[in-house]
Amino acid sequence: MLKKIADKWEFESEAALEDFVWENLPDLFNLEPLKRQHIVMGEWCDILGISEVRQLTILELKNIEDRYVVQQLTRYYENVLTEKPFSQKVDYQKLVRLVAIAPSFHRHNFIDLKYSKLNLEFWLFEIVQEGNQIYFYLKNIDGQILVKLKIPLSEEYVINPEKIPNVTLPRPPKALLDMLEKDGFEKQGIILNLRKKILKYDKRIGEKTTAVTIAYGRKRGTSICKNPETRCAEFYRETHNSFINHNDLNDPEIKVIVKTTDLFDRPLAEPEYSYYKIITNINLFLYLPFLKDDLSQRILKVLIKTDDWLTVPKIILPSRYKEPWRGGTYWDTEQYLKLYEKLTGKIVTSNSLDVLVDIALEEWHKRQ
Repeated sequence: MLKKIADKWEFESEAALEDFVWENLPDLFNLEPLKRQHIVMGEWCDILGISEVRQLTILELKNIEDRYVVQQLTRYYENVLTEKPFSQKVDYQKLVRLVAIAPSFHRHNFIDLKYSKLNLEFWLFEIVQEGNQIYFYLKNIDGQILVKLKIPLSEEYVINPEKIPNVTLPRPPKALLDMLEKDGFEKQGIILNLRKKILKYDKRIGEKTTAVTIAYGRKRGTSICKNPETRCAEFYRETHNSFINHNDLNDPEIKVIVKTTDLFDRPLAEPEYSYYKIITNINLFLYLPFLKDDLSQRILKVLIKTDDWLTVPKIILPSRYKEPWRGGTYWDTEQYLKLYEKLTGKIVTSNSLDVLVDIALEEWHKRQ
């Protein structure tokens, strides 16, 4: 997340700054995170947040000084007012806040600000070391510290910054952010941190994205290898229709089915209406070892069943698998960990999701 150049601490990239601000948006600006890297009319807004009174804030983040931040925010303002995204949550009768966050601002920024008619705000940030702790200062344009937050960094790295792993993560792919769009802030944070954990585990691990899957495994060029032996994890978007017994005209997500004939294609006296919503869930698959026969083992892609994304009561084998591990079979996590002990000699007793991800990563490393 951080790097030290001479005696100054910095975020390793703009994506790292974005991660930190997104994760701490309630403490920094008293805002509920709404969406990050949101595309409006072909342009990307770093972060959208919303206040308790449904006022929208657009945040543009800069890890270095940038002369054109006012112009960017002006375009985002126009685009957002044209498309009005998240209109169920946002009150567009209220003035949209436009916030720029940077370590410093160029004098051209202040000229642009002076003559702009929009509600623009400039906020400074600084990363400061106090003893063996690192802090993020959020300051107003006069340099007054308004918020001070601790940045989680191992004391070992604070003392010896040259030991910080040189791994710069790309921004989360749009497909993953879209999958998480309707989930709560806490769940989003857990899943994005899982992604970080997987990608930081080994520099050979890459990420491949489709509209419905984000897969992780050994890199091959700009993609990853197809062989299951080279994979370790995968997020998958599952969608289904959920029928409801009413129609809320103010909810644009409700779809309507109109039935005008019966089973024999005869006209009905009155049309029949049914209503449904498209529900999107995100699933996690891990590549874990199972017995192949009495003498060897194989890697199976298993579905992780979790409601809280903290603990895993069960895992499920996908339907394509045949005997001896029949598809659709539910395994209690405790039952699987006993099998894992038999396969590896390692004793694991926790049903934590983090622990199962650790197993998948360690077993992946052994196969490479």
